[in-house]
Amino acid sequence: MLSAAQYEALKFCLLSVRSRSTNDAYGTMTFIFTILFVVVANVLLLNVLVALFNVTITRVNKGAHESWSFHRFLLVEEYRKKSPFPPPFNAIHYSLDLTVAFIEFVTPYVVKAFGVLKPEKSSKSSKSKLDFVVPIHHQARSEC
Repeated sequence: MLSAAQYEALKFCLLSVRSRSTNDAYGTMTFIFTILFVVVANVLLLNVLVALFNVTITRVNKGAHESWSFHRFLLVEEYRKKSPFPPPFNAIHYSLDLTVAFIEFVTPYVVKAFGVLKPEKSSKSSKSKLDFVVPIHHQARSEC
């Protein structure tokens, strides 16, 4: 099969490969370190992915809560402006609202024109010494 010279050449090649295998770049330790690196990298990247999902979910929840609050406000405001009476009788309610709005609009001009003032009760107030007379329903709405 093999001649003596071929056998010696093959033996020399195999021995030289075996002797070089201790310094081989693909040795056992390199393989173990590569596997260890891949495992640690996967764990770290998975943790980063979970953290990004957490940040995204927090942002979406905050936006959803703000949106829900705003739409709830719009709904409450819509029903606050509506008349509590059914359509035949809501004309009375809207006429009273119109009268109140007109009085609120005209009151500052009347006070300014006629100089209707009331004296201050306490001198510790942060306002000026004299306050203008303001209707009670206007004070109640400004407190809300």
